[in-house]
Amino acid sequence: MQAHWLIENNIFDYTESLIAELERQSLPVKLFDYTEGQNDAELLAAYPGDACVIAHGSLGFCRCIRESSKWRPGAWCNFERIKYTAYSQHWSEFLLNKDVAIVAYADFMEQYRRDIAASRAVSKFVRPDSGAKEFPGLVVTTTNFEQSIGWYEEDVSPELPVIVADLHEIAREWRFIVCGDKVITGCEYAIVNGRREPGAGHAPEAAQFAQRVASGEFRPDVLYVLDVCETAASPGRYFVLEPNSFSGSDWYSCDLATIVSTASETGLAEWQNRFSKS
Repeated sequence: MQAHWLIENNIFDYTESLIAELERQSLPVKLFDYTEGQNDAELLAAYPGDACVIAHGSLGFCRCIRESSKWRPGAWCNFERIKYTAYSQHWSEFLLNKDVAIVAYADFMEQYRRDIAASRAVSKFVRPDSGAKEFPGLVVTTTNFEQSIGWYEEDVSPELPVIVADLHEIAREWRFIVCGDKVITGCEYAIVNGRREPGAGHAPEAAQFAQRVASGEFRPDVLYVLDVCETAASPGRYFVLEPNSFSGSDWYSCDLATIVSTASETGLAEWQNRFSKS
């Protein structure tokens, strides 16, 4: 038995390179064009129900596989454990955003509109307390309010808890891939025109910090992504921005050979453990 890979098409810039690496390691792979809620049945028929499958794609793609397939591991995408309220109680000493307010989305919107009406200048970082990421983390000001968080209002539940934090000037950011208690690869990335793109540098100190976090008892999933930063105010100090799902996150320029071999070996072990008990 081998791990079989299932990759959503037209999501990641490195898809061709990932497929080439899978083929180099003689691992079967399928590309799938997914439209959430429209071709779920086709997606779930991509491999037999008892197959060892590793998925990589959008959060909707991963959610469908995690909730509706019998594949193991399927999607490493534990929405509950990558929520701020789940990981913050374990990683409080490492977090960039330690002192936050948690309010309902509707209450946040109402307060900001009062601030705008009163001509109060307010700037905050806002993100959902949800691994499903109903909207991305945003810098919200009284001048960009409607163009930022207001844009999502029709699609977000009024009761959705949101994390509200003060702003920090981030100097550098890294993304690390963690398997179990070990950082297996990582890369720097940068925000360019609102889009995250791979950066050129890799700081050993940032990797050491990520390994310190990964070595603790709390693990968001078997494999997961860990985002780390350095701020302009505290050069040489590193902080956790957030964890993200392995299957539903961009790996940027992290080493694909290491990711493929580690994930395939780990996924097959999980599959063998699951079906040996059946």
